[in-house]
Parts: sequence; structure tokens; C-alpha cells
Amino acid sequence: MNVRQIESLHKALVESGFHHLEVTFGKIKLKLVRNPAISDVLTDSETSAADSGIGQSDPQTHPVTTMNVISERVGIFTFGKRAALEIGVTVKRGEILGTIKGISIQDHVTAPVSGTVTAIFVTEGEIVEFGRRLFILEKEKIEE
Repeated sequence: MNVRQIESLHKALVESGFHHLEVTFGKIKLKLVRNPAISDVLTDSETSAADSGIGQSDPQTHPVTTMNVISERVGIFTFGKRAALEIGVTVKRGEILGTIKGISIQDHVTAPVSGTVTAIFVTEGEIVEFGRRLFILEKEKIEE
């Protein structure tokens, strides 16, 4: 398999609207995944708004108030020792929100900022892909 063939497969994946393609050529296995985080969780109205620029603002005049928590590996998600998160729960920066267990490694999912959980896109025991959105946090307001 050469680069031209891989580029051709990628183009076919994008044009087809499929999000996942696995191909085997002899001993070579190729897996292409297209935007798993965005395609799995955005609604049609969110996609239209994102594509049209609606809801986007200048970060200097309107600072971003939400933060996506994204999976940094493939594995099985668990909430661990804590009870499952609920919308409205306040978390601190660095607090463990869950764990992703892979074949030979386990990684904690931590809050990148202090804030409130406003959306949850994962359940206990669910298999997650790299780049998948797991949570949305509304950043804690900082007094000036």
C-alpha cells in the first residue's frame, strides 16, 4: 500500500459521509476515523451553527466560558471511586473526573479548569475513542 492509495481511501471516506473505515491489505491494517468527537455529539442545529459561525465571538471581547474535556486515548471509561458525575456538579482544576483503561495503561481524566459540569457525553463502562468529547465544563467566573 502506498501513500497515493491511502490518500484515495481518505478522500473516499470524506466524500462518503462515513466516519470510520478499516481496511486490510495482507499484513497491513489501516484504520481511518473522521472527527469522532464532533460527529458523535453535535446535533444538526449545533453543526449548522458551527459551520455558519453563529455563536462564535472574539475571545478578547467575549471570553470563552466553556471547556470541552476530551479523551486522550482509546479505552474503557469508568468514573472510578467517585459516583458518576451529574450536571451541575462543581469541580476543581486537576480533579479526577474518571479513568480510561486501555490494554496496558490507565489514564485519569482530569478537569482542565475549575467550573461546573454542564454536559456529560459518556457512561460508565463505555468504550471511548481518542478525541471524543466526554464532558463540557463551564469555567468558574474569576472576580477582577
